[in-house]
Amino acid sequence: MALTGEIYSFTVVHEPPSTHEGWVPYVMALVKVNVPSGRQRLMTMRVTDLDLTRTLGDQIQIGDQVEVVTRQIVPPSERGVIVYGYTARQPLEPASEEWQGEFRKYILSLFG
Repeated sequence: MALTGEIYSFTVVHEPPSTHEGWVPYVMALVKVNVPSGRQRLMTMRVTDLDLTRTLGDQIQIGDQVEVVTRQIVPPSERGVIVYGYTARQPLEPASEEWQGEFRKYILSLFG
């Protein structure tokens, strides 16, 4: 079951710490996350999967619904270590029934 939440506040980062220089610009947000106990927790996380060719502040607003996903949170270290953590993204639209049917046919053709 995916965690969901709501954007409580956010900012577009243009001057990052040295560990995040490869990610600019990016959005950091306070997200009210709905946890399984039925309560909400305020968490800080990066907002991912935004279109960097468009103004970031136009793509996200306070009150937007998001889902919590796992993403790489800093560029790989010199030793190749990749660090993953929780980030937020706008919920994906469910695939159409037509697309699901075509995908199902394709998968069956691989094994059929």
